[in-house]
Amino acid sequence: MVTAQRITVVLLCGLLLLVGVTADAAAQSEPAWVSYERGQQAFRAGEFGEAVRAFRRAIEHGGPYPEAEAGIGEVYLIEGSLSLAERQFRRAIQQRGALSVPEDEYRLWYRLAEVYRLQENLRAYELSLLEIVENDERFVADEYSGERDGYRRVIREDGLDRLLVLYRQRDDFARRAHALLGEHYLRIGNYTRALEHLLFANLKVLTEIIELERERDPRYEFSAVGELLDRVEPQREWREYLAATGIYRSIYYLGSALYGDDPSLATPWAIWGIVAEREVAGEWALRAQEQIADPELEPLIDY
Repeated sequence: MVTAQRITVVLLCGLLLLVGVTADAAAQSEPAWVSYERGQQAFRAGEFGEAVRAFRRAIEHGGPYPEAEAGIGEVYLIEGSLSLAERQFRRAIQQRGALSVPEDEYRLWYRLAEVYRLQENLRAYELSLLEIVENDERFVADEYSGERDGYRRVIREDGLDRLLVLYRQRDDFARRAHALLGEHYLRIGNYTRALEHLLFANLKVLTEIIELERERDPRYEFSAVGELLDRVEPQREWREYLAATGIYRSIYYLGSALYGDDPSLATPWAIWGIVAEREVAGEWALRAQEQIADPELEPLIDY
């Protein structure tokens, strides 16, 4: 005899099955961008399996969909599946013409470079970052060759303060790639190339601070990097920017690149001194103090 309780259970199971089928059908028919957003939400919630399923639906319904390909790559990267992450980011880059925001191509190259760094594939890491800086016109265009020569001359002869008086560059997509390449070349002993990239990285960050301070206070005139940092460090929003850009690290490595390129110069000590006196610079202040006391080349890595 069928009891009322068993009937209720059967009806409830049927209802849940129907709801599940309906929800699955709705997911299968939803627009690609909705599936992509569901994937993003699932990724942020740590629901990586659901994120991959949603990204794949987006690709199926709206392909090519490089953002979704990259989303799958982020899941593989978190899970430590580096070869699969590499495949996904490369696929997304191959589809870059379909990006809704073309500038997101740089983000894809940064993520691919991170995969190569974790794989310890230094050549591929270098090439990925070079793909970014090759789009930095002031770094590659012949019309700016005289300006680049000026950077190198001024930093050697007069130091970082004078460089910022004479030259400016706003922060942009290439700044982080320049910083990473500068450190990379420094660690393999290519001091000239390290210096070229670290000059750009530092110019971009410090120019951004100078120009925004001038917008905030039109009477402000830049005179020295140390004075500029004294001015902005007490402001929370600037402290966050300084931390995000790693400016103390970049200034420290700029001094190291100059020292490696020409140990007879006096300017590396002045540049290290900017960092050494700043408690907020933490580890980089301590390392700068050590270099001032007893300078040596940065440890090299096998390449």
